[in-house]
Amino acid sequence: LSKGSTRLRVGYLSGSGFHNSTTTARSMRSQYSMHNRMTTEVYCYAGQPDDGSEVREVIRRGCDRFVEVGGLNYEEVAQKIRGDGINVLIDLTGYTMNMQTEIMAIGPAPVQVSFHGFPGTMGADFIHYLVADPRTTPPEHSEFYTESLIIVPHTYLTNDHRQSRREVFSPPPPPAESIE
Repeated sequence: LSKGSTRLRVGYLSGSGFHNSTTTARSMRSQYSMHNRMTTEVYCYAGQPDDGSEVREVIRRGCDRFVEVGGLNYEEVAQKIRGDGINVLIDLTGYTMNMQTEIMAIGPAPVQVSFHGFPGTMGADFIHYLVADPRTTPPEHSEFYTESLIIVPHTYLTNDHRQSRREVFSPPPPPAESIE
């Protein structure tokens, strides 16, 4: 744990700034608020300016700290993350649009993970883990990955439960009255 903290600090880095236009932001928007706040502090680092979307606002509200880093250079972002005492940094972009690989290469957190945005190996020793599933990343191919694999049982792609299973959290509306 970071000095002076009693909780694990998990940082999510999005080069796309948690914009509504990205599948990652839309499908993960509830995940940030679902961490156990007794044991975990959630930080989100947005590499693009606010797009004004509801998705980004839901993500922002789901974090303990939402940090705009779009105007900073890679070293400044890494210093910010290091200064925040992040224990686990999760890159949501990988080798895709607006990638933040240079920040990860600086090594601002003791544990660095690739998740969701790029399902392949980063081929880099500064990414310690890749969250994957047995279909996308067959465990028998682990020798081709530089990361240690965290294999989840079904799919590594999370989906916002509030979109896919609304009935779990919201009771169905009352039946419409019939007009005769």
